Amino acid sequence: MANLFNKRILYVLPLVTLLLSGCHKNKPTPTPINDDKFKTIEIYATNDFHGSVEEENNNMGLKKWATYLKSKGEQQNTLLIDQGDTWQGSIYSNYNHGELITDVMNYIHYDARSVGNHDFDWGMDYIASNTARSYNGYSTPVLAGNVYDYDFDTKTIGTVHQSQLGVKSVTYTLENGLKVGILGGIGHDQISSICSLYTKDICFTDHIAFIKEEATHLRNDEHCDVVIASIHTGQNSVKYQGLASYVDLVLCGHTHTEESSNEGLLWYSQNKAYGQSIGHITLTYEIEKKDITSTHIECIQAKTVKESITTIDASVESLVNTYNAQCNSAANQVVASNVTGQFYSSDALPNLMCKAIYDEAVKEGHADVLLSYVNNARKSKYGGQWYYSDLYDAFPFDNVVYIADITGREFKYEIKRYNYIYRSSSFTDTSIVDSKTYKIAVIDYVYFHTDENTRDYDYFSETGGSSTVTLQKNYREILRDWLIENHYNTGSLLSASNYSSDLWQHNREQLPS
Repeated sequence: MANLFNKRILYVLPLVTLLLSGCHKNKPTPTPINDDKFKTIEIYATNDFHGSVEEENNNMGLKKWATYLKSKGEQQNTLLIDQGDTWQGSIYSNYNHGELITDVMNYIHYDARSVGNHDFDWGMDYIASNTARSYNGYSTPVLAGNVYDYDFDTKTIGTVHQSQLGVKSVTYTLENGLKVGILGGIGHDQISSICSLYTKDICFTDHIAFIKEEATHLRNDEHCDVVIASIHTGQNSVKYQGLASYVDLVLCGHTHTEESSNEGLLWYSQNKAYGQSIGHITLTYEIEKKDITSTHIECIQAKTVKESITTIDASVESLVNTYNAQCNSAANQVVASNVTGQFYSSDALPNLMCKAIYDEAVKEGHADVLLSYVNNARKSKYGGQWYYSDLYDAFPFDNVVYIADITGREFKYEIKRYNYIYRSSSFTDTSIVDSKTYKIAVIDYVYFHTDENTRDYDYFSETGGSSTVTLQKNYREILRDWLIENHYNTGSLLSASNYSSDLWQHNREQLPS
């Protein structure tokens, strides 16, 4: 079983030939090899689970996901590795700030889990507390190798590794005698994918330099036979960077793309998000060459996993049911019972949110707000009945709404970007004056957004971060209460056609310039 101690040498299997391959869904998985010429390592890789506790059409759900992986992890010469963005995404995970999924991963003995950008969405304290959690004495090692301290005022990268969040790498000696090092971290540019309120004291150093440095340490100092990089970033940011001479496999995440590609014998692999697929990678180590000489990658789809699981692991069942009981009542609260049309994540749904935020701002005494705006929703929602859990799926983050005075220059720069708006009927200006101020209601992620390299406020370069005035509830709570206050939960018609971006109050193109 995967754990922090050396894995026992238990058996030897006959030699078979492995295919050097990409993502093969239909080709058979090679039989493990452990003889005097070859040894194999089995890896099950996951990424961007995003709190997908409940089983849905394309998701396997936490119970079957964990039951399947536990059975695989108990096999010899096998490693379970996750590439981050594990918790944030559903009411069943958000309600307990990732404790449920952390406990399940500890129970099934994941060998390593890298940090992702959305793991920071509740602040670093929750990463640290989840990192410290254990189940029956076991804690999954968290990899945060390129997370360092940072001075936001002077824009200075520090030298202190943030070890309370995770380690740089971990090593295992498998049953076949191979010593494997797993290093992990996060893409350097993803600092801008997190609300800067939570990252002022940290930075993500160059992930390529980190991989090379830590891999060298694992090879030379830890004497690892095989080195695996687990990095929460897409393949485009790690390929063609000279990693082939440092690591034997790169496991990726973040872009929610099922993909595998290679540079010679070095392969890169990523799976679908939300538990829609699991990667199974078989590495063949040739003893004489002291190197990986063959890689086989299989993408196991949710349908396959669900069909293979006939009995849920009892401990997994208990953990999920216990945690879910804490929020079932809130999750099943009806917030809209007569919804028509398609509320797309990049149109009507964020526009609906903007209307709710604007009304809340006025309700709380900010009648002079001219615009409210947010970025896109996480998932689209369609007709029928909406529950509070649906709002969590669409808006899983706890974004706070700020009331801010921005300059006309900032207004013209930002409003034509990708955000969605609600425009007050009193905003009848025919042009925007650069030096004039305009009052807006805006979520914290957008208002405090910083450039990934300079770390300066880039959406609102003049006034960004200066306001301290906030609404009383986060934006998801605002929408929930707005729907109920307007009787959408008891039958009032909620139509997507009333929130189209083509309508005057939501149309960015019709704003003065």
